[in-house]
Amino acid sequence: MGFTLVEVLVVVILLSLVLSTVLFLYKSAFDASGTLLKESERLERISSLYWDLTRAVYGAKRLKLVNGTELYLITTGGKFYRGVVKAAYVFKNRTLYYYEFPYPYGSIDDFGSQKPVELGRFESFKVYAVDGANLLPYSYGRERLFRVEVEGQTFYLSR
Repeated sequence: MGFTLVEVLVVVILLSLVLSTVLFLYKSAFDASGTLLKESERLERISSLYWDLTRAVYGAKRLKLVNGTELYLITTGGKFYRGVVKAAYVFKNRTLYYYEFPYPYGSIDDFGSQKPVELGRFESFKVYAVDGANLLPYSYGRERLFRVEVEGQTFYLSR
C-alpha cells in the first residue's frame, strides 16, 4: 500500500500553501511593526518638541523670531539650566538645533561659540507670530500667540 504521485503532489502543494501563507503573514506583521515604530518615534519627537516650546514660549521674557526658522528667547523655561536662560531653536538643513546659555546677557541672538544640541531631523519646521488674521515669520515678541508647523502637524503656543 503506497501513495500515488497525485496524492503526494496534493500534500506537497497544500503544505507549501500553508507555509507560504504563514511566512507572508509573519513578514507583513514584521514590516508593519517597523513602520509603526518609525511613526511612533517621529510623533514622540514632535510631542517632545511641542512641550519644550510650550514651556519656553510661556516663560519668555523677551522673544525674537527670524524668518520663521529661528526662535530666540530669554525665558524661564530652559531645558538644561534653572532660572532665566537665553535659548534658541534654529532650523537649518532639515535639522533642528537648540542652544541654551545660562546667563541672559548680551544680544538675544548671540551665542558665540556655544555648541548646539541636535533635537532631531524634521522635514519642515516653521514658526509664525499670529497677529489677528496674519501669520508673521518675523517678530520681536509683541504678539501673544505663535503657530508652529512641524512635518505637517500644526500647534499653537501662547505667552
